[in-house]
Order: sequence, then structure tokens, then C-alpha cells
Amino acid sequence: SKIQGTGKFLWPDGASYEGELQNGKRHGQGVYVASEGPSRYDGQWFNCKREGVGKLFYNTEGTSFYDGGWQEGKKHGFGKQVWPSGNIYDGQWIQGKMAGEGTMTWRTLAGSEQYVGIWVDNQPDGEGTHTWHSTDITRDILAPTSGATEAGSTAETLVRKVVPLNQQQQMNNRYKGQWTRGKRDGFGTFFYANGARYCGQWKDHMKHGTGRHAFEDGTVYEGAFAEDHMLEYSKPPPAESSELMARCTDL
Repeated sequence: SKIQGTGKFLWPDGASYEGELQNGKRHGQGVYVASEGPSRYDGQWFNCKREGVGKLFYNTEGTSFYDGGWQEGKKHGFGKQVWPSGNIYDGQWIQGKMAGEGTMTWRTLAGSEQYVGIWVDNQPDGEGTHTWHSTDITRDILAPTSGATEAGSTAETLVRKVVPLNQQQQMNNRYKGQWTRGKRDGFGTFFYANGARYCGQWKDHMKHGTGRHAFEDGTVYEGAFAEDHMLEYSKPPPAESSELMARCTDL
């Protein structure tokens, strides 16, 4: 086909395309609506494939979507995806998979969790920080705002808000260190909400190898760990009554 310029295609199954064309193919800026389900893509095309920048909606409300870069029909470059569950990923993609630097935020029954760091093949892999929040911070990351909208956007545009590292975060469990295939693995530090801290080696999500664990009362164990257990730890004996009295007197 030699169709050039702009136009509209309608398929027998109900799918449609409206936008720029080259040699009868989707090429340039255009909107494609799938025949089955609420899927709709509004963005750039190259030789009938999603290429460049565009937004793919997964529901009619426009609250579940991918907005970002594309290459040969796959998510590629920087982009944000919001799932129907409310989970959010904002970062780099390579050939349809989360890879590179990115931030993932999950909703949970207890609140939410967030990982900020390196991704490989849709999993945390490399240096990263995982924080357990007692509240649902996805409400702060995506919030409705009124104003001018782009073509294909809903009346209320979803915008990203940066969640600052504040004093409240220090009350949450947090791990900062190395990851392998989605698990704590290598060297890292776990900060506990009660003030305790472990710094050392990890394997398969567990403390394993050499490490240092500082308890919330100031007691410190430094030595070998195996599958989350301290191998050489012995609980310090309780202080004698005379020692306790002397400490009270000193105060």
C-alpha cells in the first residue's frame, strides 16, 4: 500500500488506528485501540511497531499504564509502569524487562515496600536499598493533579512525587547492600526498626558468613553466621545486684 500522511484504519475485529502513516503502515504519531480488552497505545511508531516514546493503557480508567521509551515494540529506555494492584516501577528497561537503575514500590497488607537500585532481568541484582514502610507510600508517589493534559491522558493526570528520606524512615526496617536474582546476597547492612543493626555477609536472603550484629541494648556480637544464626553467640550473664546498685548510685 502507498497510503501516506494521516488516516484511520478499522479492522473487522474492532481494533482501530488513527494517526500518521507511511506506505500504509503505522509510522509516526498515532493511537491504536485493541479489539479485546481496554488496551490502548498513544505514541510513536516506526514501521508498524511501537518505537520512540508512548503510553500504553491497560484499563479504561487510565490508572494502569506504561509511559516511556519503546524499541521494536518492546519497553526500552526510561519508563514508568503502574500495575492494576497499584505497584509502581519507575526506571530503566531493556528489551521489555526492568534492567538498569530503577525504583519499585509494592503495596502490602502492612503498608508498602520499596526497592531503589540496580535491576537485571526483572529482579534486583547489584547494589540496592529495600525499605519496609508502615504506610502506603504509593499514595504519595502517584497523586492526581488538575491542569492541562496530553492527548490520550485522563482528565486528572498522574504525576510522580519523590518520597524523601526523613525521620520516619529511620523507624522502618531497611536493607542496603548487594543483591543477586532478587535476594540479599553478598555484603550489606540491615537496619532494624528497633535500633539494632547487622553489617556483614548474606546468602540467599539470610545472614551467612562473617558479620557484626549490634543489638538494640548496645550488646554486640561479631563473628560467624550460618543461615541467619549466630554460631558463637552466648548471652551475657545478668549483672549482679551489687553492680546494679552501684550503677544507680553513680547516676
